[in-house]
Amino acid sequence: MSLKFQLLLFIWFTALVVKAESDTDSLMAKLDLTIERSQIFIQQKENTLQALKKQERQPGLSVEARFLFNSRLLEGYRQYRFDSAIHYVNTNLKLAQKEGKEEWIFLSTLQLSEVLISAGLYKEALETLGSINQKRLNDTLKSQYYRNQKLVYEALREYAQDSRFAPFYSIKAKAYQDSLLSLLDPESEQFEMENGIKQMNEGNLDAAESILLHYFNSRIVPGTAQYASSTAILAFLYRLQGNPKEERRFRILSAIADIEAVVKENTSLTELAVLLYDEGQIERANAYIAYAMTDANFFNARQRKIEIAKIYPIITRAYQLESKKQESRLRWYIWCITGGAGLLLLSILVVYYQKRKLSKARGYLYSLNEELKKANGELNELNHRLQEANFIKEEYIGHFLNQCSAYIDKLEIYQKKVHRLMAAKQMTELQRLAESPDFIKTELAVFYNNFDQAFLRLFPDFVAEFNQLLDKSQPIVLRKGELLNTELRIFALIRLGIQDSYKIAHFLRYSANTIYNYRAQIKNKAAVDREQFEGLVLEIGKQIRKI
Repeated sequence: MSLKFQLLLFIWFTALVVKAESDTDSLMAKLDLTIERSQIFIQQKENTLQALKKQERQPGLSVEARFLFNSRLLEGYRQYRFDSAIHYVNTNLKLAQKEGKEEWIFLSTLQLSEVLISAGLYKEALETLGSINQKRLNDTLKSQYYRNQKLVYEALREYAQDSRFAPFYSIKAKAYQDSLLSLLDPESEQFEMENGIKQMNEGNLDAAESILLHYFNSRIVPGTAQYASSTAILAFLYRLQGNPKEERRFRILSAIADIEAVVKENTSLTELAVLLYDEGQIERANAYIAYAMTDANFFNARQRKIEIAKIYPIITRAYQLESKKQESRLRWYIWCITGGAGLLLLSILVVYYQKRKLSKARGYLYSLNEELKKANGELNELNHRLQEANFIKEEYIGHFLNQCSAYIDKLEIYQKKVHRLMAAKQMTELQRLAESPDFIKTELAVFYNNFDQAFLRLFPDFVAEFNQLLDKSQPIVLRKGELLNTELRIFALIRLGIQDSYKIAHFLRYSANTIYNYRAQIKNKAAVDREQFEGLVLEIGKQIRKI
């Protein structure tokens, strides 16, 4: 065999093992979930039984219908609650005896023996079966009679487990099984199952496996009591074959089916708890045996409680010991974690102290940096204002030097005109010239026009930006030929830094009160906060450009 083939074989075998473990873990998780949901199945069972009871209590039922309902209630309680099952089988037995129906009497007696076997009352079951005259039974009842005899002797064999009585019980069980098989149809489900059990009891394990697996795969519906019992038989077969993985798998399947079918008279969960205990899974074994004990107490069969009570203390004690070990380990871990936490806390405190010092230094540097930024900002703002002021002064000084020169020329012309009139002794013309306001009005108009031109050279978008500060429905609209009007000149002077109403009034030749009223009227039209209006005017045309 080549090394490559051996390696492939090893990989294939490992994959199979891993898959089997994964499947088992998945089934175990499903069992845990089924246990969590067990109350749902119990409630469904109770609802069904209550519906049957309601039907059984209906007035006017015939004797046959009442016997049928009692039989259905008996079947519902047979593996669910022993006391109730006994009640309904005895009710039917009394009804049958009262009516004198022999077949009903035999059927109820056989049902009573089956209930007694489930409860572990083997002596009482044998006495009940002994009261039946089997010669008067039809084939259907006789097959049930043989089956119950077989079941009770198998149970006695398992209970005895000795060399004195067990062989006798085995012989009796085999004899009744052979009688049962002789009556059954070879093509029937019951024959196939009984034949598989027979082959298993006789040690023909491979033949038994083939028969029982065929029966299981082709005839059984999952989630039923029949599914639970067949998987329990297969689990026992795999125990005899020495195949613990398959035994555990079928024990889990049987336990799941018991819970879903609400079978309280069960063994699979107990057997699974023992398997897990042997494998060292103490916590899970303890949970399962505790659930099995709860089922046994609910079913209320003394023998079943005794059987579980033999195992329950062993697993519980092991669980307590394991819990103490885990508690000790946990305590040691806690001490280690506490010591580590102490060292970590000390390290954190050292780091925190260093970080705090560093944070203080950073904070001090940050505050210095912020102060420096603030100072730089103020310096930049001051520098910008100085540049703006210098530029405005430069523009206006140059403009008004030219204006002053022009006024000197005009004064010189005006002086010559006055001198000429005086020399010509034209006193009337001279008086008219002195009293006429036209000269002043003309010069003021020229002065304001020059101011407007100079201002708009510095702030060409002043009018548009100023209107943006006003309500859209109340903008300032200039007349044709106007550069600025009185309201705009007032705020043009404010933009140039002249905010005193008296100075503005003197410049525009108005009273201070008039200027105040103009300012108030414009603020009332503002689309922004009145208190911030003049500050926003100062921001108009912030970036002055030379033309």
